[in-house]
Amino acid sequence: KKPSNDKYWEIVYIPNNINNEFWGGGKTYRGIMRLILHWPQNNKGVYTPMEEAERVAEYYEKGRQLFTTDGTKKITITDNPDLGGVYEDESSLLLPLTIPYLCFKL
Repeated sequence: KKPSNDKYWEIVYIPNNINNEFWGGGKTYRGIMRLILHWPQNNKGVYTPMEEAERVAEYYEKGRQLFTTDGTKKITITDNPDLGGVYEDESSLLLPLTIPYLCFKL
């Protein structure tokens, strides 16, 4: 359900795994996580949504390692996020943020 202010992040998971690749005793996975910021068209420009997208992109810098709470999976961000620009539809701005990753299931 969309929030009442029509500002939200959509998450798209795009796997691109290598078949039969293992690292030690664990399987490896890779792909792209695409975060899409949805922002209402309000005739106030793109500076505020761009700042929000850049804020999130800074967190997912190249080399960042993320772990599941049980420690069985490690995700490594393999490149800096790419902000693909600003796209417009009838009622909102869309700002896609592409984040490549590797995941090791330990």
